[in-house]
Amino acid sequence: MVAVASDAVVAFTSGVMSAALVVVTVGVVLVAFTSVVAPAALVVFTVGAAVVVFTSGVMSAALVVFTVGVVLVAFTSVAAPAALVFFTVGAALVVFTSRVTPAALVVFTVGVALVGFTSGVTPAALLVLTIGVALVGFTSGVTPAVLVVFTVGVALVGGSRGMVLRNGGLGGGMEDWGKLVAPLPASQVIYGTAI
Repeated sequence: MVAVASDAVVAFTSGVMSAALVVVTVGVVLVAFTSVVAPAALVVFTVGAAVVVFTSGVMSAALVVFTVGVVLVAFTSVAAPAALVFFTVGAALVVFTSRVTPAALVVFTVGVALVGFTSGVTPAALLVLTIGVALVGFTSGVTPAVLVVFTVGVALVGGSRGMVLRNGGLGGGMEDWGKLVAPLPASQVIYGTAI
């Protein structure tokens, strides 16, 4: 399920079993993502020029993210021996990690924009980074699931293994990128400022 409001972004989903993803943008910036396992659910949406609110459950784990002012984010995700760390950089961003088994998360911003997150299960890894006021991508692997997100300018496009990236009507070229990034391992991250 993907809903886009304004000239902002496009989303995607990388699901395993009965996992679900929903992303909705409202304003000129951002978007999120996730790859969950079992009866887990994720909801993401932006407010104004800021970003994100969502929940991702893995067993008895819970995740909540919300914005404060024009940027910022805070949340918690707990599942077994899970750990959470979040901090801001400049007038933007938040970073945190949620661990479930040997899962790892790394998030950081470059400029005054974005945010990223995830809750990993098994040997899953996530890396998110922003460039300027846009957002770059990340990968989250949960067994055979792979998720890659890549932004260009103030628009975002996403996709997962077995899917073809779409440009959300923002122009051509992203379809080919979808075919390129979709097959990559979960440990890889693709990022840049243009295509």
